[in-house]
This record gives sequence, C-alpha cells and structure tokens, in this order.
Amino acid sequence: PAPRFGFGSQQIRRSAETSLRKLRTERLGALLLHEPAAEDVYDALVRLLEQLKRDGKVAAIGLAATAANTSAILSRYPNVFDIAQIPVADVGKVGHVGAGTLTIVHSVLGLRLTKSLTRAAASREGAQRFEADTGVSPADREGVARLLLRSAMARNPDGVTLFSSSRAERVKANASVKPLDAVTAAHIATLLGE
Repeated sequence: PAPRFGFGSQQIRRSAETSLRKLRTERLGALLLHEPAAEDVYDALVRLLEQLKRDGKVAAIGLAATAANTSAILSRYPNVFDIAQIPVADVGKVGHVGAGTLTIVHSVLGLRLTKSLTRAAASREGAQRFEADTGVSPADREGVARLLLRSAMARNPDGVTLFSSSRAERVKANASVKPLDAVTAAHIATLLGE
C-alpha cells in the first residue's frame, strides 16, 4: 500500500503551494482533504484551510472521506467545508452537511458495476425480474452502467455525480443522461442490494 499522506498544517500548506505552482495559477478551485480520519482534522488545520480561502489561494475547501469520518468531522466543524465527497453507497449515511455544502458522489461504476451485474444475473429468475423491473438486461453492461449512473444522480439531486471513463464517446453519452425519478432509483438500489 502507498504511504498514508499526513495532515500536518505545514504539509497541507506545502501541498497547496506546490499545486498552485505546478498548475501555474494563483487560485485552486478546490482543496479537498482525501481520506482523513476524524482525528486527522483539528483546529489548527481548519484555521489554515480557512486562511488559504480568505487569502484567495483556494475557492473552496472540502472533505473526501467515508461517511463515518465525514459525519464526525462535519459535526465538529459545521459550516466550514464547502464540499463533501463520499461514495454513492454512503448517500444517506452522512448527517447534515450544512447549507451551501456541495455533495459529490463517486464510485458510481467500476466495482459497483461489476457487483451489480453479478447480482442481477445471479439466477435466471433474478435476471428476468431485473430486466422486467428496469427494462435493461443484466447482459447489457453499458445499459446497466447508465442505469447506475442515473440512479446515483437521483440519489444526489443537488450535487455532482462523478464517473470515470477513458473513452470520449462514453463521457459524452454519460454526460447527457438524466437522473431517474426517486422511486425508481430506490427500487433499483433495493434490487441490487444497496
């Protein structure tokens, strides 16, 4: 495993300055603490993040962590973070994120898609039920991927849904999909055991 990044104030300041220099910009759009444990976020670090924002070096500060750590940090530091990035499976597991906090969901496809395809096609009856309920065959990998993406968008209607793809045509196709309605999204989550 890669060494764990530390959350010391000076380390974060150096990281921000390095990013500014390498990106040849005076302001970062966002600075997110990636995978901090609840105890990694402390008063002096929060003051530094707020200072970077006041100084105009970053436009927004945020967290990219598990639901449990995000909840713990947000409860200790309400109204500090502009962004909370969590896995889509954790939507609903994070407490109040605060007005004006953007929620970003990730892990929409990838391993989730593989697990969903396996679960949907686990039995002939299950595959038939999945197709009858969704209109998508579990054998249609791209169709199931679009369904997962649309479901994730419905679960995070006021936020951002991330997906990754190395093919421009898939990015373009995925960028044009619309969210499912909330009832259908909940039903699909139940079908897939989420």
